[in-house]
Amino acid sequence: QQEPASTEGSLRALLNKLAPSSNSLGSLANQVAGHLLEDEAPHELARQLVDRVQLESMYAATYAKLCSVLVRVRSGFVFYKQLMTRCKEAFGQGVRTLIVEPMELDDDSGSVFIVPHTTNVRDAPIGDHRSPQFHEPLVQSGPQHHQQQPLLYSRSTISPYSNGAGFGPQSTPPNSSAAIGFPNDDYPSGVDVQRHRLRALVVFLCQLFVEGLLSFDRLYDDYLKLLEVHLPEDDVAVECICSALTCAGQAIERAHQSWVLTTVRQLQAALRPPHEQRQLRMIFMMQDLVEMHQRNWQPRELTALTSASRMPRDQAEPSEKRLNSKPPQGLRRQSPALFDSVAKTSEVPLLFEGEGRRGGELEAQNAATIVEWC
Repeated sequence: QQEPASTEGSLRALLNKLAPSSNSLGSLANQVAGHLLEDEAPHELARQLVDRVQLESMYAATYAKLCSVLVRVRSGFVFYKQLMTRCKEAFGQGVRTLIVEPMELDDDSGSVFIVPHTTNVRDAPIGDHRSPQFHEPLVQSGPQHHQQQPLLYSRSTISPYSNGAGFGPQSTPPNSSAAIGFPNDDYPSGVDVQRHRLRALVVFLCQLFVEGLLSFDRLYDDYLKLLEVHLPEDDVAVECICSALTCAGQAIERAHQSWVLTTVRQLQAALRPPHEQRQLRMIFMMQDLVEMHQRNWQPRELTALTSASRMPRDQAEPSEKRLNSKPPQGLRRQSPALFDSVAKTSEVPLLFEGEGRRGGELEAQNAATIVEWC
């Protein structure tokens, strides 16, 4: 039996080798399955998988395939229970931080609280917090709060590398990104990171549903139902629902077609004016999802390639290659009017030898054009 530290390091080293290919996935799953017989291995593996999924959303399908292999081995049921527990905790924490608490603060317009360094997060009067988590500081304007040092999680407040003396909530410290000259978009805030982690977790849960590890009833009751309540007003809920339907919309529609149709109609109604308060990114995201549903969940790039493959060959080729190519001699005798239209649309006149009166006229026109250019 290995120690917990060695088990954690071994699992981390194996997950670092994970690549989106079937060959490496099979051998890696066998190596990871050998560690599941240890005591703390299922819990540690579930924790590392959920953390990696939230940071590497592009590998969500690969991690879901790995989980589908691990649940079939010995001690796989214990790992599955630990994985679902970890996903519920991370999802509940993200929804409570990004959706529920901002709504409670908006409803309570008379009180705005500040969380100093010495205050425990559980004692803050924002809500019932059962696990320590990050919160966006809300600084109330007034002279009584200028002496307190706020909790530093946002790029709009005091820089975490300054002492906080002599700078108000609206001022810019000398060592911040704005004072140095870097754009603020290069440094995502804590809220942006949490939104990315929540969206990546929803995508991973949908990939588990595609792999057959999660039923639609459980996916809807435990996760999607909490997001559906806040549609289409909350941007975080809209972003998570759009990401879920983008990656697994076809499978979800086969399981529950009426729910998908109702959700798409809600998003389509949200695109109608007035929607001036929404960001352009959210408007484009909802519009892409509605159009993807109309294309039977086919991506826009795949639809463009399919339509291009169905076109005739002369239309599918690039215009420059088609115009600059030398025409065959037999086709010139059959339809000389075709080459008149090609010569007029081409940037460079066509130079070729011809026989008869028509060929001599084209050669004279080409020679006159070259003389004018020179």
